[in-house]
Amino acid sequence: MNAVIQDTTSEAVIQIDKNQSRTDWARLKAMTDSDIQKAVQDDPDPAPILTKEEIAKRYKLTQPRIKKRM
Repeated sequence: MNAVIQDTTSEAVIQIDKNQSRTDWARLKAMTDSDIQKAVQDDPDPAPILTKEEIAKRYKLTQPRIKKRM
């Protein structure tokens, strides 16, 4: 299945094959730890990196209540 995207500013039409990944896996596999660290630091909207202690403070693991049989 192909998706068609229209850019109204230039009227360009781009077709994207949804079954084909646009991720450059070779580039990602070649990244070193320092490359990843730099990418994280340069990200304008990063997710917070939490320690186990911070996760334990923020989130509480709960078990669902047992339902009564009818």
